[in-house]
Amino acid sequence: MSRASRKSKNLRGISVIQLIGIILVISSLVYMSYSHFRVVMRKNAIESAKEEFIKNGLAGNKPSTKNTKKPSDKSKRIGKNLEKPQKSGLNQSAQKQMLKNAIAYIEIKKINLVLPIFDNTSNLALRAGVGILEETDHLSKDKNTVTVLAGHRGGYNGEDTFLHIDRLDPGDEILITTHEEILKYRVENKEIIEPTDWSKFDKQEDKTRLILMSCHPYPTNTYRLLVKAVLDSSESLR
Repeated sequence: MSRASRKSKNLRGISVIQLIGIILVISSLVYMSYSHFRVVMRKNAIESAKEEFIKNGLAGNKPSTKNTKKPSDKSKRIGKNLEKPQKSGLNQSAQKQMLKNAIAYIEIKKINLVLPIFDNTSNLALRAGVGILEETDHLSKDKNTVTVLAGHRGGYNGEDTFLHIDRLDPGDEILITTHEEILKYRVENKEIIEPTDWSKFDKQEDKTRLILMSCHPYPTNTYRLLVKAVLDSSESLR
């Protein structure tokens, strides 16, 4: 084979490699653009559903809610459904249907997050938003209560999850909007616990406690990250 032929063959090889590289880069950019578009669309849908939720509450059109609290099973892993990989989300129709079952909405301005709250931690609820850990209290202004909200970190819905709750610091505000009012909580502290340590959810007689919970460290589920907050004030929607 002549030197010219070998050079031509090498150039063709390089061209193929470059072409594959270009295709991979384009594919990655398309996927990233699609993922961003999907998350933005989901955020917009949740924001719209929250506005409708508030209107229905003001008009007295609200679904009946029930306290689904269960006895604590100390041998059970806390928030076991959090450990299941979130490989897919809900399609637009399913998400819209699920939002009709939301009992409240959580908003954390520091991390630009708004999510629906459901009264359970089923796989479906955790794919659509966050859920109240069944062994804890329903949302309320009553003292001597503790409500734990469980949510995924990252996964299919990316930053539109509890992914960045580790960025919250003492004094940061967490807003919970129910049909009647806005409950305003202040973060007290954070803690990382074993997934079987139920003692961290004990009630305090003079406090209304809220705990955000997710797996830790991201993206594993070895431990549970708790962001602990207390009710600071409330504001009626009427």
